[in-house]
Amino acid sequence: MNFFWKKGTKNKSDEINDELSSDNIKQGLSSYIVDNGLPNVLLEIIKEEVSSSEFSRAFGTDYNAPYSILQLTEKEQQIYQTNRYQPIFSYSHSTIFAFDTELGGFIRYDVEDELDEKDIIVYSWDGLFVNQILFWWECEIPDEEIISIGDYLGLNHTREILRSIYDKTNGNGFKTVDSASQWELEILKRIDGVIQ
Repeated sequence: MNFFWKKGTKNKSDEINDELSSDNIKQGLSSYIVDNGLPNVLLEIIKEEVSSSEFSRAFGTDYNAPYSILQLTEKEQQIYQTNRYQPIFSYSHSTIFAFDTELGGFIRYDVEDELDEKDIIVYSWDGLFVNQILFWWECEIPDEEIISIGDYLGLNHTREILRSIYDKTNGNGFKTVDSASQWELEILKRIDGVIQ
């Protein structure tokens, strides 16, 4: 299933159409999530009805439906290969998390970047969040809250990932992007976080 919503010029009737499109997107995504057996927590995220107080406190509605992609026209969506990579949620409307309909895993990308098939990494559900857990830790979200958020998301390796960050950095954070990238590859391998 793929969603194509047309974006028009902005006037009063278009604002109503955009609002209807948002409701239609949420409804379409909800059906897609249920039909494909994706984690139920996604339903709360895209409907902005998050039941975790830690998640809400840390992120508000920063994680939400991927409107920035799904409100594009069919032609505009082609560069994101939405027939294969179905957008399912986003972070701050710029980082898109999508379901790979061929491999049954997940990818993430920035809306500013074109998808290049040779650079795409397909993650498991846990693998998708390794980078996010590091980001949350770097944003000084307390470990207990990160663990609670991981539990809420149905992640199985949050504690192990946090422990690995401390082991690699002595709790001081990674000094370079390269060292963080190397660590991410290692932990992804350890938790079987990459499908392809």
